[in-house]
Amino acid sequence: MKITVCGYFLCRYIVWENLLYLLGEHRAQSQVYVGRLVQNYFPHGYMSGGAGYVISKPAVRKVVDVGPQFSAVCRKDGGWEDVDIGR
Repeated sequence: MKITVCGYFLCRYIVWENLLYLLGEHRAQSQVYVGRLVQNYFPHGYMSGGAGYVISKPAVRKVVDVGPQFSAVCRKDGGWEDVDIGR
């Protein structure tokens, strides 16, 4: 699937009605990153991949643009993408 055809990206099984209700408060054209906030590794936290998170296309673009600055601290084996995105 091409990134150009998606408004949001979802990581987890969900109840669609709840997701639509939650996303109704946001615009897909803005940087949206929602989920269960966990503050285990750094004070500002990250959205837990275990509970699931949703990230909008503009937010994915920011991760791709800014992410290489953090390549030294991201795990090379793929590791915990939820923690790395939260950086």
